[in-house]
Amino acid sequence: FNSSEFVKILDIDNISGVSSYHITSTYINSTYNNYLILAHFKPVSGGTYLYSDAFSGGVAVDSGNAYGRYVREVGSGSVWNSDNQDELVLYNYSTIGNSTGEGITVNAMLQQTNPTTIPVSITGTSTYLTNAGPIETANFGGSMGGGASSNVINGLNFYFNSGNISTGRIKLYGIK
Repeated sequence: FNSSEFVKILDIDNISGVSSYHITSTYINSTYNNYLILAHFKPVSGGTYLYSDAFSGGVAVDSGNAYGRYVREVGSGSVWNSDNQDELVLYNYSTIGNSTGEGITVNAMLQQTNPTTIPVSITGTSTYLTNAGPIETANFGGSMGGGASSNVINGLNFYFNSGNISTGRIKLYGIK
């Protein structure tokens, strides 16, 4: 790990009251091919899942079953492994709570955003608190299908399956 290889390009602490948070092509573009994402989101209501869609040509790729995704809850061994999905990634296996101290923290690598022969992929780990439940950790991954490998990715959208983002923060680093 060489910290000089990471360039902070986005640092937002005050995301609130929005249905989604979109990292635009101002930040995800041809400057870098790989990105580190550090984020925390709290939903307005509990019992939710956090998803992301990729943007190609400034348009969300959010239909057409373009993605394969995987999430595995650490410890329990519970797994969702799904092809032909409309979302690039599902970050949590169990639902997220919205009480004090609850929400989801994400550490993710977004890779291969620019090549037209390799599909974009995202991998990482999330930690979240369920509604009045235990702390959970999950490994996740997602990728565009091989037929979509020609898509250059220039954005990423975070959203809950139900309700708004109550609060959130995000840091994005380009990797040289």
